[in-house]
Amino acid sequence: MSQHRGSFIKEEVMRLARLLVLPLLLAVSAAWPQARPAATDGLDLEQSRNLVAGAGLLKAGRPQQALPELDKVIAAYEASYRGAKTFVFSARSTPETLAYTMKVASNQAQAPGSAGVYSSNWANAYHLKAYALLDLGRPNEALAAETAAVELAPLNAMVLTELGQVQLVLHDMDAAMQSFTRAEQAAREFSPPEVRNQELTRALRSQAYVLVERRQLDEAEKLYRQCLEVDPRDPRAAGELQYIARVRQQQPPAQ
Repeated sequence: MSQHRGSFIKEEVMRLARLLVLPLLLAVSAAWPQARPAATDGLDLEQSRNLVAGAGLLKAGRPQQALPELDKVIAAYEASYRGAKTFVFSARSTPETLAYTMKVASNQAQAPGSAGVYSSNWANAYHLKAYALLDLGRPNEALAAETAAVELAPLNAMVLTELGQVQLVLHDMDAAMQSFTRAEQAAREFSPPEVRNQELTRALRSQAYVLVERRQLDEAEKLYRQCLEVDPRDPRAAGELQYIARVRQQQPPAQ
């Protein structure tokens, strides 16, 4: 792998702090179901504060100090809502909430009280914990945390893409590609409008990265060009297209 390609994962992971952690600080609990028990209001507000504290420590480059704050959030929601429930979800957008609510309604018809949809704080805490652990050089623990986030928010493109990034760090390219493909689908259908293009292009670029590593240059080029259709000023996609052009120039002519 060239130095240019090898830097991709590190750069994409660091983009999380700039592009995903900061919006989280501004809208940490932007979307959860309207019909929730009144008792959850206090819990959500308290854990929003803990989540903001953890995100702030991450932003300041202090991942070790961030972990206890994030663990407070995780422990609070696990203790309050996990129990014996078959399905628990953590939603951040209206379409995502509706999709989970349909799943919950189906399960509730069979076993009342066995499922629920809760604040985005829960999945966000696992997601940021994974980022902190990855920053601390603990990728296997990061994988467990991001997997937990995806289990809570399986239609959240942000956590799906980050799961794929952790899988890339662990050299599981097939699993990463599956996560990136799911992230693309989730971004198109469920991402909030204000971050949809950002999350869609990140999922597309991540898939294209894997394809380049597999020397499937034509397929990768198509995805990078899709990125530019979504965002004509996407510098990462433009740079990767230049890289593909250089690789092709270095290839021997077909016999």
